[in-house]
Amino acid sequence: MNVKNTGTGLIVMSAALLLMQTASAALLAYDGFDEYADGTLASNNGGSGWTSSWDSNTVTADVQSGGLSYSNGSISINGGSKAITVFGSNTNNEQAILRSFTPTTSNGNLYFSYLVQSNTSDVDDFYRMLLTATESRNEAGGGIGDVQTGAAEFGARVGKTGPDASTGDTYATGTTYFLVGKLSSQGGTAYDQLEMWINPSSSTEGAADLSVSSNTGETDMVNWGMRSVNVNNSGDKVFDEFRVGTTYNAVTIPEPGTFALMAGALVVLALTEHRRRRK
Repeated sequence: MNVKNTGTGLIVMSAALLLMQTASAALLAYDGFDEYADGTLASNNGGSGWTSSWDSNTVTADVQSGGLSYSNGSISINGGSKAITVFGSNTNNEQAILRSFTPTTSNGNLYFSYLVQSNTSDVDDFYRMLLTATESRNEAGGGIGDVQTGAAEFGARVGKTGPDASTGDTYATGTTYFLVGKLSSQGGTAYDQLEMWINPSSSTEGAADLSVSSNTGETDMVNWGMRSVNVNNSGDKVFDEFRVGTTYNAVTIPEPGTFALMAGALVVLALTEHRRRRK
C-alpha cells in the first residue's frame, strides 16, 4: 500500500470537505425553487434560512420548469429543474418579489448572488435584485442587475435613484449570467459600498468588476427584493439560484443540497482508493 499517496488523497478530500462545510455555515439564505410546483411564486416558503414566504406586489412572478446553470473556471452551479420568471406590465417603477432573512451581525459584510437569463433584447428594461432593510422595493439598499433603461448592460445601484455604475458591456440574449454583489460598511455604521462581479470564475474573492459608494443609511439588511421598470408580460427574464451569505465563497459554491452529495462522494472515493492500494 502506498501510504503517502493515500494520505495525500485523504488530505485533499478533507480540505475540500472543510471548505464546503465552512461555506455552508456562512450561507444565510438560499432558494433554488426546485421544490415548488409550476405556477405562482407568492406564498411559497421553501429553500433555507428565510423568515418569511415569497411575496409579490405589482408584478407576477411564476415558477417554471427548466432551471439555469452556469460553469466558469472553478465555479459550477447546477440550477436544477426549476427557475422563476417575472411578468410586468411594461410600466415604470414596478415593485416585484420580496422575502426576508436573518442577518448575523449589524453592518457586517453581506454577499448575494443569482443566475439570470434574458430572452429578448429590450434595452429599456430595468431590474435589480437588492438587499434592503425595509419591505419597500424602492428604498435605500444595494442592488445588482440591469440598472439602465437605455441599454442592455449589467450594473449596480445604491439607493432608489443611485448612484449607479455599469461595465458598459452589452449582455447577450439567451445566455445565462452569474451576478454576485457585496454590501459593506467602510468604517461607518451604515452600509456605504456595493461591489459587483459579473460571471466570476473563482470561488475565491478577487477584485470586483465595479464598485459604487454611497451611504444607504441602513445598518441591517433583512430583505431580498426586486424592483423592475418596463419589464413586459412575456416572461422573458428568468432568474434562479438565490443566495445570501457572509462570505464570497458561500454564494459562489454549489447549492446546499449538493454539500451532502459531495461529502458522500469524497468518503466513497477515499475508501475506494484505500482498498485499491491495499491489494
